[in-house]
Amino acid sequence: MGTEGTGVCCWNARALAHHDKHLRNLKIREVEQLCSKFSIVVVLEAHGNLIWLQNLLRTCMRTHHLHGSSCIGSDGTIDEGSGGIVSLVSKTLGEDISLLPVYFPLVPGRAIIFHINAKDGVKADWMFVHNYG
Repeated sequence: MGTEGTGVCCWNARALAHHDKHLRNLKIREVEQLCSKFSIVVVLEAHGNLIWLQNLLRTCMRTHHLHGSSCIGSDGTIDEGSGGIVSLVSKTLGEDISLLPVYFPLVPGRAIIFHINAKDGVKADWMFVHNYG
């Protein structure tokens, strides 16, 4: 998008909010590195709830907007142990409130779509799906 281009990355973290602290920290560092290289970073299999993920990714949130979609269990509650998608979109793509990405989970925790109106007038729709089942 625009003259500088927009890098997009999708990574399956296989439990970003992992119970093993060392492994979890390695995964967080990987997402931080991806955010330094790409305007849009989507993390599949994030696991955990949105507040926990916001805390884990607070460094990334300095430069990126965070959106999350958790899986919903059969009882209607958030299933923190299954799937989940987190997208991080660079604030440079929508610093103005009217340009913020419009985010919509198509299948909670499994498929998301978002629309971006870039500052240079370019518009784009992005869809990410975690293949499962």
